[in-house]
Amino acid sequence: MRSQLQESKAQRWRALAKFNDVEKFPDGCLVFVGTSFSHVSENYEEAFEGLTEDERKSTISITLQKFVGAPDKGHWSDQKDLPIPDIAPLKIGVRKDGSQPSI
Repeated sequence: MRSQLQESKAQRWRALAKFNDVEKFPDGCLVFVGTSFSHVSENYEEAFEGLTEDERKSTISITLQKFVGAPDKGHWSDQKDLPIPDIAPLKIGVRKDGSQPSI
């Protein structure tokens, strides 16, 4: 018997990063997937922090896309360019607020 994954609400929105090395990453990098325009817009910046420092530095654009059509015959359509977050490189042993943890 085959089981099917069923979602309560389809994940029809995503943020997709494009890098300056198009030959190495022709399809870009999936940053965040969500259920709505606002869900992705409000959460992609935090997800962007999960990329490596090299990936963040080489990001040239982030596009908000919507899935259009039937699940088996649709396509992703560009909706809006999103700002590239300005993420400072993390320093090992230093918290985001600049303090150092006590040992």
